[in-house]
Amino acid sequence: MLGASVIFALSNVGSGPTIWTTLAPAFVATIALVVVCLVIEVVGGTTVDDIVIDRDLSSGLRLGGALLGAALILGRAAGGEWTSWSQTWIDLAQLSRPIWPLAVVAGLVHRWLRPTPSNPQPLLLVYGVIPTMVLLAAGVVVVGLTPNGFEPSQW
Repeated sequence: MLGASVIFALSNVGSGPTIWTTLAPAFVATIALVVVCLVIEVVGGTTVDDIVIDRDLSSGLRLGGALLGAALILGRAAGGEWTSWSQTWIDLAQLSRPIWPLAVVAGLVHRWLRPTPSNPQPLLLVYGVIPTMVLLAAGVVVVGLTPNGFEPSQW
């Protein structure tokens, strides 16, 4: 929910002739966020099971950090001054490309740090908080590297 909120908030940056110039890119970006979650699950193997069935807080934090990082990237890609529909979709596709490596890395990190029978309750700081902050920071860095990344008035 927080990721979708971030996407819709950032897609409102800029101006356009109708409300649809904000809602359509935000909707497409939200669908991409769901696909990112699916990619993390496929690569990570047991991500959702570890969160839902085993109630592993570290896994939940890592997934949340990855999705929030991806949402920052997608929100940046969906926002900006509207010029045309074709340019909107081109910008969204180009600026959102880093979400795919982020999703794969998040899945691999989960495979590496997931709970095991020998370590069913991993340390929250080492296995949850630190990887979460790294995945979230990756999203912030990617947004910062986009043209006028930290200056939404220039998007």
